[in-house]
Amino acid sequence: MKKLVSVVLCIIMAVSLSIPAFAQELDYKISNPYESVTDLLPVQENHYKTNLHTHSTLSDATLDYSDMIKGYYEQNFDILGFADHGVLGKYWNEKQNHLPIYFYQTIIGKRATNLTDEEYEAITGGTYEFSAESGRTLGRGMQCVPKGIELNMVTMTKSHVNGYFCDWGENDIGFENGYEYAVKNVEKAGGISVINHPGDWLESRDNYDIARDPANVRYFGEIFNKYKSCQGMEVLNLNDSVTRADRILWDEVLQYVIPHGERSVWGFGNSDAHELEDIDSSFMDFILPSYSLDNVKSTMMNGNFFAIGRRARPELGDGFKGKGAYPTVTSITVDDENDIITVTGKNANKIQWIANGNVILESQEINEKGEIVSTIQLRDHAEDITCYVRFQLLGDGGICIANPFTLDDGDMARFIIEDTRTDCQKRTDRFVEIIKSSRIYVLFQELVRAIKKELK
Repeated sequence: MKKLVSVVLCIIMAVSLSIPAFAQELDYKISNPYESVTDLLPVQENHYKTNLHTHSTLSDATLDYSDMIKGYYEQNFDILGFADHGVLGKYWNEKQNHLPIYFYQTIIGKRATNLTDEEYEAITGGTYEFSAESGRTLGRGMQCVPKGIELNMVTMTKSHVNGYFCDWGENDIGFENGYEYAVKNVEKAGGISVINHPGDWLESRDNYDIARDPANVRYFGEIFNKYKSCQGMEVLNLNDSVTRADRILWDEVLQYVIPHGERSVWGFGNSDAHELEDIDSSFMDFILPSYSLDNVKSTMMNGNFFAIGRRARPELGDGFKGKGAYPTVTSITVDDENDIITVTGKNANKIQWIANGNVILESQEINEKGEIVSTIQLRDHAEDITCYVRFQLLGDGGICIANPFTLDDGDMARFIIEDTRTDCQKRTDRFVEIIKSSRIYVLFQELVRAIKKELK
């Protein structure tokens, strides 16, 4: 009998030791990117409609520089930054730099014109008169963010990076596939950077598996691990055509980067406007106590913003285009002791919670105020979560995507994705990367594509 009892006790102990840690004493340490602005969320005046990736006739856009500014003002933007190709942004009433490479704009009669001092004062002060029937919602001006630039300006592979708050990159032609080149030099110059529309470079619009390819995930993940000044990547761009797989890539990159325990990767939204109809396509909702360049920079670095898209093709459908008021987050509460997050929003009919690229919870609960509310008990979804969770609001006006909440259960390092390549493979991959960054190689590839297309 004693032997039997001993055997049973041993079995019980063995089973108990084999139960995963999360099933015994799961407790997440939640890093909330909105913690410092929680009190600001309910007040509309603290929400700033923002775009930091805009083009003009200073580079390759069809709309004049001053007309682009006025177009954003008329569509109720609060903060605007230009990122013309290879052109360092200035204040809108200053004489802008005209690079020789864009001489064709002058030939076709589209030389960029800056605002007059009077126009600048009226637009930034909120008194500028325009033809739209409705005035500016909050009656405030639209503020200028200078020193934005899109780098790698003469590249066929569209390895574009936006640099901010530094003086580097003007008239620098860049390198094909030169993401690291641009990010590294922005960091050296003391600025911050954002990787633009990676799906355009990956050509993943028709093949989502490209966005999940471990080699592609590792490529971007290592840039974020190496350069802390690179704040994130665009997850919404323009009408979400070539970039429709970029949220998939983002989720994969988050799983690659976050387990190292040093940082997260923020998801930006920008219109990348080249013409008037592009302006209200994708943008951001910045949460600020008041406008200042310092507040804009800290918001970009801390993730205190939401990416907004009128279109999000995988989530809302190819034919959907949002109109009117866009989904907005009005409250976030985090119960760190019990691992519960509650979100409240308006102008939305659905809230989705996402972990590891999968929707793990969906809510459509509307409270007595007409707001949408969703609560997630993280411990209930432990089997679906590795190191983060994020949420998004969907409504008639489009999609609102929140930045990720990092979740550390005390053993996050077990989720680190190891690089299993041998040293020889790493050297070979680096050699191939160098070859592919050659402009001659890229031109040859484009020639081959053109011939194949003609033969078809």
